[in-house]
Amino acid sequence: MAITINGSTGISGVPAGGYNLVDGDMPSGAVLQVVHATVTSEISTTSTSWTASGLSLSITPSSASSKIFVSVSGFGGGTGGSGYWPGYGIFRDSTELTATAIMKNSATIVMDVPLSLSYLDSPATTSATTYQVYIRSEGGSQTARIGTGSFVGGEAHITAMEIAG
Repeated sequence: MAITINGSTGISGVPAGGYNLVDGDMPSGAVLQVVHATVTSEISTTSTSWTASGLSLSITPSSASSKIFVSVSGFGGGTGGSGYWPGYGIFRDSTELTATAIMKNSATIVMDVPLSLSYLDSPATTSATTYQVYIRSEGGSQTARIGTGSFVGGEAHITAMEIAG
């Protein structure tokens, strides 16, 4: 039955209970859900191995064909010698998806700069999937950090968006 909208008599042809839009009705590329997490305190490490920062979230895709767009923003930096590269990575569970580093050119300052990192993942699952930020230092006497810094106050955020496949 066709739905009819009439300015005098109203709407007819809508089944009892109405229509329900489900994820499968959404076109490819539509955002199906968004999950977000924030840290408001500094997280740091002197480890040269990837270390979970505690900035993480879990998202459960509604379809195995969905993609997950993960974005990280906030302030990053650290202390240490000139030429120091604190590293930041987005991981799915324990798998590295993408990583970046920030160059520090001065041995005498604590550095805090805007950090932005993103990745479009295809997890091919409908199970809960955890995305998290890992950090690492270049050397044991150098500190890598994310979140509130010494000179520039700030937060760090991670956002995951399910995109219809």
